[in-house]
Amino acid sequence: MVYVIGGMKYNIGKVRTSVNFALYLANIKQRSVLLIDADPSTLASEYLGWKNMIAPETELAFTNLDDSSLKEKVAENKNEYDDIVIDSGVGENLKYSLDIAGRLIVPFCAKDLGLWTVWTLANVERMIYNALDENPELKAYSILINKVGNEDKITDLVKALKRSQFLELLCSETLQDTMFEEQENLENSQPVKSVINDQDLDIFEEISS
Repeated sequence: MVYVIGGMKYNIGKVRTSVNFALYLANIKQRSVLLIDADPSTLASEYLGWKNMIAPETELAFTNLDDSSLKEKVAENKNEYDDIVIDSGVGENLKYSLDIAGRLIVPFCAKDLGLWTVWTLANVERMIYNALDENPELKAYSILINKVGNEDKITDLVKALKRSQFLELLCSETLQDTMFEEQENLENSQPVKSVINDQDLDIFEEISS
């Protein structure tokens, strides 16, 4: 299965969601997983490179696009792995990835409530609508990530996301914290395969089922 995590702006939890979901598939579902970092920031691959040095027993395969297109990179690797997780970043790579994705995950956080959320929803839904002609099996989910200090906006954001025609809303209030908890555990030399809590496990299970 090809999973794509993307959106229309930075700093909403795409990298953390990509890494945590890939680790869930590898460590809990016992799948062979490749994470493709298609985001120009390369934060996901930089983090995983560091993590694999610190904790090789939980090593996760990853690659950047280099000079390949996203479709070429998936084609090169699809027979070697059970699942491919793509951190598509924002913009064109997200649009192109929907032609080959089985599942799309779009994180939202309460701090962006307002016109930006309306614009993001409209653009992502347009991309999904256009992709469905070529990829009718595509399923898309929105994940609500609550960042501290924005709890008062959660209700309004939930209402906005529930109105989406193409995105099924799945809520997580803790997803954004798990990568940093894992980093702290690794730095303290505590053996841990996953710090994903039960709520996020339920969300990941629904997406991967």
